[in-house]
Amino acid sequence: MSNNIFEVFYTSHYFWLRSYLVRKFKCQHQAADVTQDTFIKLLNHSNLSELAQPRAFLTTTATRIMIDMIRRRHLETTYLQFLQLSKSEQFVDSPEQLAIAVESLVAIANMLDSVSPKAREIFLMNRLDGMKHAEIAVHFGISIPRVRQYLAQVIVKCCSVSEL
Repeated sequence: MSNNIFEVFYTSHYFWLRSYLVRKFKCQHQAADVTQDTFIKLLNHSNLSELAQPRAFLTTTATRIMIDMIRRRHLETTYLQFLQLSKSEQFVDSPEQLAIAVESLVAIANMLDSVSPKAREIFLMNRLDGMKHAEIAVHFGISIPRVRQYLAQVIVKCCSVSEL
């Protein structure tokens, strides 16, 4: 994409999007952050000049970024609450380690969201609850080989994400 096309798109829509997000967030700083993140995400978009409804496209992109931001904050808060409840500082020695831990949790959550709900539940029952394949099969009324297929689906997804 030409830098000129992006520049025209940016200057044409930046202030509108920022104003829209200020009304949504009621915060200038968050609105500015999401606006910039939205346009950064669009830097490599090849068809900006061909968009029939650029504002709808921008609001959809910005909304997805807001959802990711809220999700990240929720994961971070949950993780910090866990650390506080465990009263153990061994998990996080520095802000950098906290950031790495939160990034890892976000990646895991995104990966789990990309598989079917049943595969996700079977994986969590097996890995977090320690349930055996036979117990999961009985719980869902499916065969043990089918449980293994669901687990393999998630594990393959984990491997593909870790290769990125």
